[in-house]
Amino acid sequence: MFSGGYGLGTSGRFTEPEAQVFARRAVQLGVPVDQVLTEETATNTGANITLGAKLLSERGVRLQSVLLVTKPYMERRAWATFKKQWPAPQPRVAVTSPQIDYDHYFVGAYPKSHEIRIMLGDMQRIREYPKLGYQVEQEIPPEVWAAYEQLVRLGYGGRAIVPPPDDTSPAIAV
Repeated sequence: MFSGGYGLGTSGRFTEPEAQVFARRAVQLGVPVDQVLTEETATNTGANITLGAKLLSERGVRLQSVLLVTKPYMERRAWATFKKQWPAPQPRVAVTSPQIDYDHYFVGAYPKSHEIRIMLGDMQRIREYPKLGYQVEQEIPPEVWAAYEQLVRLGYGGRAIVPPPDDTSPAIAV
């Protein structure tokens, strides 16, 4: 099951919903087309989880395990969102992403500074979204949060859900 419409990173860049793009690739790699389901309206991680669960339930599919495939920096947030938003009983869940080393990660569609902003926005969500009921809480080691704060001070906080204390720019929700 592939979930995704047009998110912040694909709106205006993809000509069809994310789910269609990824499902087509899976079929090219040998997944039987009759075994593929797509949910094509989700615009964020929470909606990927809830709408995906709804689609599977409507089709009578009961899962024993789930493999979430996401971007490397989103693994923890995807897991935490799944744990909070997938209905009971929850299947076993594992998370994976493309195995890209640091030197090759920043050769994609966005400049390195933009990708760092996206990653920092994700880190802030790991901390803030449990308070909003979107995902389960996770411990963030103090040295990791200190690195986040340093990068924000250096000007990389533009994808934050709420502005950092010293930032006067408007919040951007992703």
